[in-house]
Amino acid sequence: MNTSNSHSKTDQFDQTILNRLLAEDFGQPQLSDLAFYKLRAATQIGNAISAMRNATNQHDFTQALNQADAFITAALDYEFIDLSEKAVWLEEMAAVVRIQTIGESA
Repeated sequence: MNTSNSHSKTDQFDQTILNRLLAEDFGQPQLSDLAFYKLRAATQIGNAISAMRNATNQHDFTQALNQADAFITAALDYEFIDLSEKAVWLEEMAAVVRIQTIGESA
């Protein structure tokens, strides 16, 4: 049995792990991850606002409103969106609230 071959494979693996652990971007999300999570956050926020728009009773409306607010806050906290994007989402929420509560037309 050739132990030197298996030992060199282990060393190569160990070196790969060490290089990754000592990299400057260790523990940071990759750009593709950021785009994925930003898209997921936007989808969740959009779905919650759509649920607000389609609510037929106070309970459903309040639940969707709280959900949209929570998704927006989480997306901002995790830096998937910035303050200007948050403002756009909040304006859209406010428009839906006006439509649902006082019957203002879009």
